[in-house]
Amino acid sequence: MTQLAGGQLLNMNVQATAGYALTPSGGAYCGQVITMIDGPAQGYSSRVVGYVYNGGTPATATIQVLAFDGLVPNPANGNYLGDQFLINGRPFSGTGFGFNLAAPNF
Repeated sequence: MTQLAGGQLLNMNVQATAGYALTPSGGAYCGQVITMIDGPAQGYSSRVVGYVYNGGTPATATIQVLAFDGLVPNPANGNYLGDQFLINGRPFSGTGFGFNLAAPNF
């Protein structure tokens, strides 16, 4: 994990583990919310602002996020922000339940 832009952004190098996959499309997670589920940042959420899929076996990627409020990673001291995280899905943007194309216009 490295800091960028004076600590405003963090680059997280991640690796897919058994049962999980990384999307191979660049920018796939941009705009979504990431929440740390263990470590010192447990319960903290931030916004994904960059995503680059690096491939390989196992698959790796770099996720760029806005810094977590008041938390600073210090890998030299073994102080990472956590190993596990959750990226929320995209908000629903479809036509909605009950949409009927044959309904009359109002």
